[in-house]
Amino acid sequence: MLNLVSWSQKGVAGMVSGGVLEYLNVSSLSCGAVGDGLAAIGAGFALRLRVLNMRLCRTVGSESVAAIAKGCPLLQEWNLAVCHGVRISGWESVASNCHRLEKLHVNRCRNLCELGLMALGAGCKKLSVLYINGCPRISSNAIEIFRLRRGDVVIKKEEILTIAWAFGDGDWTAV
Repeated sequence: MLNLVSWSQKGVAGMVSGGVLEYLNVSSLSCGAVGDGLAAIGAGFALRLRVLNMRLCRTVGSESVAAIAKGCPLLQEWNLAVCHGVRISGWESVASNCHRLEKLHVNRCRNLCELGLMALGAGCKKLSVLYINGCPRISSNAIEIFRLRRGDVVIKKEEILTIAWAFGDGDWTAV
């Protein structure tokens, strides 16, 4: 388990370089002038990553999300709430690459649009819980269409502030 408070682009790559990391919390990072730098997570170093909390990483963009989606094939839960820089190409990349994703948090994502939501529904076949609320480009009709197409997905309006996991019996267990 790793929680990051401050970092640099090289620092993120160094921390995930062992390839054994399964949980990473980079929530609330402010990346400033150096760009978001989080694409390093998906550069083949975090192949075993299963839980990624990027809540409040407002400057993370579609390119980094696409790199992570492609480079973290075991990802099961991803919190992208309040990640305003993710646009349609990022959401489409999540849909086409995150085949094991079970829980996705997209609360208050300003640039999640209805096309992105439909792509997530069509592509993330194992999705069982979608946390969504306060996305200004998503209409209530789009939510209902998503529900009709993916009746197996529970839609929750609450926003989870922290994803806490405990290791036990060789597998992750939600706390």
